[in-house]
Amino acid sequence: MLSFKKSINSLTPQDDYTQSIWATLDGFRVFGMTLVIIGHTLGLVAIGYAKHENIPLLEIINQVPWYMAWVANAHLMVDLFFIFSGFLISNILFREQEKTGRINVSRFYFRRFMRLMPVYLVVCILFYLGGIPNKETIWRNLLYINNFWPHREGAADWTWSLAVEEQFYVLFPLFLMLFPKKNAAFFVTVFSLYVLSFVIRFLIVMNNELFTQFQIYDQLSNEALDNAYLSELYDNLYTRFGAFMCGIMVAYLYRYKREQVDHFFNVSKLGPNLLLLAYVFFVFFVFMVWQKKIDMPQGFVIAYYTGYRNLFSLVFVFVILALLVRGKYTFALVRLFTHRMYFGLAQLVYSAYLIHIPCVAAACFFTHFFITKSWFDQSTLYIGSTFFIGLILGCILTYFMSFLIYSFIENPMLAYRDKKTGKSFRQASKNETQ
Repeated sequence: MLSFKKSINSLTPQDDYTQSIWATLDGFRVFGMTLVIIGHTLGLVAIGYAKHENIPLLEIINQVPWYMAWVANAHLMVDLFFIFSGFLISNILFREQEKTGRINVSRFYFRRFMRLMPVYLVVCILFYLGGIPNKETIWRNLLYINNFWPHREGAADWTWSLAVEEQFYVLFPLFLMLFPKKNAAFFVTVFSLYVLSFVIRFLIVMNNELFTQFQIYDQLSNEALDNAYLSELYDNLYTRFGAFMCGIMVAYLYRYKREQVDHFFNVSKLGPNLLLLAYVFFVFFVFMVWQKKIDMPQGFVIAYYTGYRNLFSLVFVFVILALLVRGKYTFALVRLFTHRMYFGLAQLVYSAYLIHIPCVAAACFFTHFFITKSWFDQSTLYIGSTFFIGLILGCILTYFMSFLIYSFIENPMLAYRDKKTGKSFRQASKNETQ
């Protein structure tokens, strides 16, 4: 009971929470996690139905109504998580450098280890005991190197993003130590790395004829193309670091150029007008579904694989920067994403991400056998009903299990970590306001 009381208290925001810089980010973290669950739920239902009926997955996707087609872009929410990681870690290390004049790398690594590993270790043990596919490779996950092997050969293949994030955590403090002063040279270097991320992806695309000979939707039917995409473009730090760079740039601009940023979004005419344009592009990125059977010029396909993710990240951080300074035309989004209810859910996002696939699969399995099995011969009705019911049950199960994990593993380990190292520089500044 004591653990539950402590957990509930730690999931309750302070009175001035909605005015802090973290409130907006927490709201988007919950939004991103929700879209990830939605995307994987629809994917599990569609793939299961396609295999059972021996129907090409592309045919199923093309039957999805327009108002649900955007779910196929839920994969972009992982880029959102990478952006937030870049912002969060940058902000923590910036403050540490300001206050102490240095970065305690060993302390940073220990805190990251205690934040991520205890829960991950327990979950991986449960996955192994539960007989998850490719369970003999689960050791790669615990070393955060599972993304070095072909995507489909790994255990809990959705955890590739944790490997990418941990590799970023290892490298970034060392990179930051090269810039004791956060001046224009630092920002230019980070922006140059962001540009480099386009170049790397372009070279990989042009070096593999699979990316230049097929349409985007062929990933749903061409196993070789899908495997190449997942292993060469999707789950590696060297092809995904552009999103981290965007998060770092936002942290730099907000921390060291806040007055200019505030003027740009609240006083000048250009900033608000560009923000409106960014809203349009954001909607375009989220709602335009390239996985449908739409033939595109090959040059467009190459451009898509090269820059789609990085451009989405840049548009998104532009919006985030405007929200952080409460710029013009941000009122509705600020109200939507800074509600107090997001705080507790945001603290559960890490555990939820780890376990959401088994929870959603169990929910869809239950829904199929006890509710929707009799509608199996009506594809649209079956997929739609199984998706919606499975989604609701999957979300409930995911966050319930996440709360248990948080209460008995994550929160106690975080308390132990803080006892050993002191509060983090984010905790010390959690009341920082816009």
